[in-house]
Amino acid sequence: MDTGSWQDGEIGDLLTQQGMPVDALTYLASGGVDVDVGGQIIAQVGPGQFIGEMACMTSGPASASVRLNQPTRYFSASSDALRRLVKRNPDISPHLDLAFSGNIRSKLVATNSVLEKTMKARESVPAAD
Repeated sequence: MDTGSWQDGEIGDLLTQQGMPVDALTYLASGGVDVDVGGQIIAQVGPGQFIGEMACMTSGPASASVRLNQPTRYFSASSDALRRLVKRNPDISPHLDLAFSGNIRSKLVATNSVLEKTMKARESVPAAD
């Protein structure tokens, strides 16, 4: 727990920016965020979810911009501090991987549901003459 800190964020605060390095792993305790890809909100995420889990350990770029859509309490640990923690305590790594993969799976299932609804809506729109 001393690897990060609790924060209270306000509407509009940016947690990650698409294409930019992810500086921290964030865990949402309350509130929520909009997930934006290419200027389109593709999902909303709430309590119990991680933000930045795909890129924080690899120094990769964020796959989406994530912005608070309501007052939110979250725990944030810098990517560097988290990597140092895992290096000092390698037995933590499989537990983080398990938590991250479950989190990514739930986001993928939700995204697939939105995509399916979008595709069905497009199929039901009559073609223009």
